[in-house]
Amino acid sequence: MDPLDRQDLQELAAHEAEQCVSFYMPAERVEAEHAQNSIRFKNLLKNIRQQLQERGLRDAPIDAILQPATDLLDDATFWRSMSEGFCGFMTPDTHLFLRLPLHFEEVAHVSNHFYLKPLFPLIASNNRYHVLALSQNKVRLFMGTHQGLDQVDEGEVPEGIADALAYDDPEQQLQVRSHRTANDQQGDGEAIFHGQGSGEQEFRSKPQERLKRYFREINNSVKELLKDESAPLVLAGVSYYLPIYREVNSYPHLITDEIAGGNPDQLAPHELHEKTWQIVDPHFQAAQEEATERFQAAFQKDNGHASAALEEVIRSAMFGRVDTLFTPVDEFIWGSADTETGEIILHGARQEDSVELLNMAAIHTFTNGGTVYALKPEHMPVDEPAAATFRYAADMSTA
Repeated sequence: MDPLDRQDLQELAAHEAEQCVSFYMPAERVEAEHAQNSIRFKNLLKNIRQQLQERGLRDAPIDAILQPATDLLDDATFWRSMSEGFCGFMTPDTHLFLRLPLHFEEVAHVSNHFYLKPLFPLIASNNRYHVLALSQNKVRLFMGTHQGLDQVDEGEVPEGIADALAYDDPEQQLQVRSHRTANDQQGDGEAIFHGQGSGEQEFRSKPQERLKRYFREINNSVKELLKDESAPLVLAGVSYYLPIYREVNSYPHLITDEIAGGNPDQLAPHELHEKTWQIVDPHFQAAQEEATERFQAAFQKDNGHASAALEEVIRSAMFGRVDTLFTPVDEFIWGSADTETGEIILHGARQEDSVELLNMAAIHTFTNGGTVYALKPEHMPVDEPAAATFRYAADMSTA
C-alpha cells in the first residue's frame, strides 16, 4: 500500500484550485483480474475528461492535468501491486495516487477542492490499526481496517534476526553487506552471517537475549514509522515473543495482553486480518465507550467542554479545538466554511462549491491530533449529526 499520513491529509484538505480532480475506484488483487483495473481506470479518466470539458477547459490543459494518470495505464508493475482500492488527486500543478486497504465505490469528482469523504474510514479511530508480523526470517508491518490488511513499506525495519544483529557488529555488518551485494546481482537478497559467533549461532545459545536485541532494533524502526500515529499495534508471531517485545516496546499504543499466535509467514493476508481484527475490535469498542462517557459527562455539565451544535463543532474542528469527534457514517452535510473567520454556511443541498462539512471536520480533527469516531447513527452519543469534546472551553469574553 501507499502511505497516507497526517501531513498528506492536511495538504489535501487545505488545497484549493479551480480544477481539483478526485477519483476513487475498487481494484482487483487477483492476478487473473489485473487487466480489469486498467480498463476501469481508463473509463474513469474519460468521465473526468468530460467533467473538465463541461467546466470550459480545452484539450491541452486537460491533457496536462491527466498526464500523470494516463502514464499509469500501461504500467504493468503498478497494477500488479494493487490494494483493495485506488484513489488519486490531481490539479494542474500536483498529483497524489494511493493504493489503500479500502474498497471504494467508483467516483470521479471535479471541483475547487478535493473530495475526501471516502478516506474517512482511514482516519476513524475505531477502524484503523497496525500489525507487526514477527518471525526469525521476516518482519512485516501492515496497516489495516475492518476491510483488510496491506503491507506498509517498512523502510529500515530489519528483515530478520541476522539483519537486526548486524547493526551491532561492524565486522558482521561488512560480511552481510558483502554477501548481499554478491547475491543481489543474482536476485537473491538473503542476509547470511559467516564464521564463529554468527548471529544465528548466538541466537541459538542465548535466545531471549538475542531476541531482545532483535526486537529493540525493530521497535526503533516501528517507532519512527508510526511516530504521529495513535492507532493500535497488534503483534503477530509465536506467543513466546509477546512478553519479550513488550519489554523493549516504546510505541504507546501496543496491545500488550494478546498476540495473533503462530508463524505469520504461513498465513495469507486475509487469515492474518481475521486473527488480528478479533484482537483489536474489543479494544476499539472499549475506547469508544470510554470516549462516549467522557462526552456525556461534559455535555451534561454544560461547561463548554462538549457540544452537539453542528456549526460550533465544525468551527472548533477547523481551529484545532476538538479533542474527540463523533460523526455518523454515510451522512452528508453540504455547505461552506471560512477557515479564517470561522463562518459556516449550510447549503441544504449540494452545490458546485459545496464542501462536505462532516468530512472536513473529521479531517481537521485528525490532522490536529484529535480522535475521530465514525459511528452508525443509532450509536451516536446524541441524536445529532456531530458531537465533540473540546480541549478547552471557548473564550466567551471576546464573543
